[in-house]
Amino acid sequence: MMFEMMNDNPFLVIVGMVYIMVGVSYFSVPKIWEEFVDLFAHNNIIILVYGMIVFTFGVTILTLQYSWDGIAEGLLTIIGLIGVLEGTAMLVRPRMLQALVITVFYRKLLSLSGAFAIAVGLALLFL
Repeated sequence: MMFEMMNDNPFLVIVGMVYIMVGVSYFSVPKIWEEFVDLFAHNNIIILVYGMIVFTFGVTILTLQYSWDGIAEGLLTIIGLIGVLEGTAMLVRPRMLQALVITVFYRKLLSLSGAFAIAVGLALLFL
């Protein structure tokens, strides 16, 4: 019954499941995420590698699923656009993003990020 309610687009299901698992991970291993934020904020290599991953993820989404036809499709397109912009910023201006993480987001928003990731994942699955 639950699978009948899920989105029938396999790409939305894959990305939705990834978002849900990352969100759950924020709550199940918060100390590891805090360590990751520390590395991200202070290690130039980590931010560049992560920037390549985020940029690739964003471009992949936009290439395979650029659509505004429904709520889930539009949400996924926005995620792809944000990924391209965020990945570009990490690769072009890594120190600016590191300063932003240290001053604004440093360890403060992990729970909110986890809840947001789960909500986005559920929206991709069921809208």
